[in-house]
Amino acid sequence: MKRSVRWVLSVCVAITTLAGCSPSPQRQAVESISGADLKLHLDILAADEFRGRDTPSPELKIASRYLAVMAERYGLKPLLPDGSFLQEIPLMVTELDALRTQVSFRSSGGDREFFYLRDYGVQGRGLASARVAGRVLFLGLGLSAPDQDWDDIGALDLKDRIVVILDPDLPEGHALMTAESPRLVRRRSWTLLQRGAYAVLTVVSEAREERFREKGLQFRPARDVSLDPTGPGASAPPVSRRSTLRAEIRHDMASVLLGVSRDELSSMFSALRKGDRVPAREIRGGRLDMRIETLKRTDSTYNVVAWVEGSDEQLKNEYVLIGSHHDHLGMQEDRVFNGADDNGSGTVAMLEIAQALSIARPKRSVVMVWHTAEEKGLWGSRFFVENCPVPVAKISAQILS
Repeated sequence: MKRSVRWVLSVCVAITTLAGCSPSPQRQAVESISGADLKLHLDILAADEFRGRDTPSPELKIASRYLAVMAERYGLKPLLPDGSFLQEIPLMVTELDALRTQVSFRSSGGDREFFYLRDYGVQGRGLASARVAGRVLFLGLGLSAPDQDWDDIGALDLKDRIVVILDPDLPEGHALMTAESPRLVRRRSWTLLQRGAYAVLTVVSEAREERFREKGLQFRPARDVSLDPTGPGASAPPVSRRSTLRAEIRHDMASVLLGVSRDELSSMFSALRKGDRVPAREIRGGRLDMRIETLKRTDSTYNVVAWVEGSDEQLKNEYVLIGSHHDHLGMQEDRVFNGADDNGSGTVAMLEIAQALSIARPKRSVVMVWHTAEEKGLWGSRFFVENCPVPVAKISAQILS
């Protein structure tokens, strides 16, 4: 916390100097900043009850309104055309329809139906309705990194296959936990889809499976969020994304698909932890049928925008911007990603800077923007620039936390 206070003080001094504030009020403004106030705001916004401030979520909307109320209390003024502190950003949300989604496996041993959230969870990014059916191809870790002396794919044709891979807990010092390997491991499923796979099913790690079992957890419901291009002020995202089917599966489902016992599955994870490859093989005599259905709805999220008007008649038409983002990653099963440092620290620091600037009113105008949807792809900052309430050409500088 002391480090945060020092950072806020240094930024405040820089801003008041840049914006043209006289020394005496500047000293009073700096003295208004306290670690206790920073801690108070951070204890609220990073609390478990805010559930990681995912975009969109009721908790993030509450956080936005909290910031707006505090900005007004500290003497800042609204800048948006409607007189509000909240700049609404329209979103399109795609969610999986649990009632119409069906996944089953047909084999000589009989048919087996699997249940969404209990047995499997679908990855949200690129979520779309899909019908996938075919035989299963097991690829062990599913990594192709010949330069790291590891290749589970080789010359195998992945086109139109449903691929199953393992997601082990790799220890420090593992052959694949150095250099670029961690990034390659994280991107395995996208690589397999690019090479023609219909779908990629990742078997959760043993540690995560144990957490599911002990706490009676389920997977996080799947959803994909994008800027709504039909909403006011919005424009289509600059990159298009191919619809893909990626899912995570629990160990009971994996045992059925791979035709192995739970002990045999555990031995595969053990081999990977030791640095040994698990041989790839095609699962014959069975057919997996996946019918994924989705629903679309509109939602919204908010940038929080406030300002201190400059005191100089000429310089007040120039603007210094201060920005940080107040959203974070939300939750995964029972784990809350609180986002205290990313970017709760920057968010609450701006509140203290706002309080200081209302005491030491600068000559240039200062605009404070608490951006939203940063974790989704810088959407809040992009929306603000495209719908900026002040002339962009008049912005002298911007400081981001």
